[in-house]
Amino acid sequence: MKLTNRNHYPEFVVNALKNVNEKYERGEGADISVTELISAPLLRILKKRHWDEITEDVEDRMYSFWGSLGHQFIENIDSKNVIYKEQRMFFETENGWVLSGQFDVIYKVGNETVLADLKFTSKYAVKEGVRQEWQRQLNIYKYIVENSTGSFEAPVVIDRLELVAPIRDATFLDDKIAVLPVKKFKPEKVREYIEKRVAFHVLCEDKLVAEVPECTPEERWQDPPKYAVCSKAGGKSLKNLNSQAEAEAHVKEKGKEGVWVIELRHQKNRRCEGYCSVRKFCWWWNDLQEGYITDSYSGDVPVRTKING
Repeated sequence: MKLTNRNHYPEFVVNALKNVNEKYERGEGADISVTELISAPLLRILKKRHWDEITEDVEDRMYSFWGSLGHQFIENIDSKNVIYKEQRMFFETENGWVLSGQFDVIYKVGNETVLADLKFTSKYAVKEGVRQEWQRQLNIYKYIVENSTGSFEAPVVIDRLELVAPIRDATFLDDKIAVLPVKKFKPEKVREYIEKRVAFHVLCEDKLVAEVPECTPEERWQDPPKYAVCSKAGGKSLKNLNSQAEAEAHVKEKGKEGVWVIELRHQKNRRCEGYCSVRKFCWWWNDLQEGYITDSYSGDVPVRTKING
């Protein structure tokens, strides 16, 4: 991977941020990590195929930097209640692939054993609770803890899962740390999920597969489409609504037929647009077209489609 410095930050800043990603290790002998397992095969495979061609700006490493602060946080822990912290584990799947994962903290509170994961994140990321990918991640950690051999002095049974999220953009009046309970899944369901995901990743690497499937809308962090009411003159969105009917009703309410136009703005793929380092190698991303297509009319209000806007 090539690292750029478009804003001309000092060398020591570049060096510090460069080392953030280089410290990550999947673990010797592992075929796939838990975070890779729950993520899109296309993302992992494109990174492996084009690693020497990928360009990333040092500024974009700040998100990884915030995540790396969890390590420093855990290093500061000096509590008798903490049983294990930052321990890497390995688990062999049915097809022979070795899955690795490293949890953050296992601690005791009363008679309960709790597995906790730290996420330095934003208010937006936790406003609707625990993301599905985080639920999957913690449940897989729990499964490996309870089923790995040789990793612990005695068998460990996890009673509770929780997410501890220091909020990096908290204001004076906000809570600075969110502690969120994470739903536990049935062990047999977690095992089934692990085996199916590994099989999917293996299939995507098969030479007989001509094209690795695109990421799902969830993996692309896709926002739903919006119907934007715009002026014909400037094209600027004056109001965004969830359906064509709502947009048409708004236009009629304002008495602006013939003056305003409704634009169907397709889903935003936030991960692709702002966070994916391999999008230029992605067939799905490159197939997207830009522009306007007038596709329907409702009375005097034209409805046009804006692609990728």
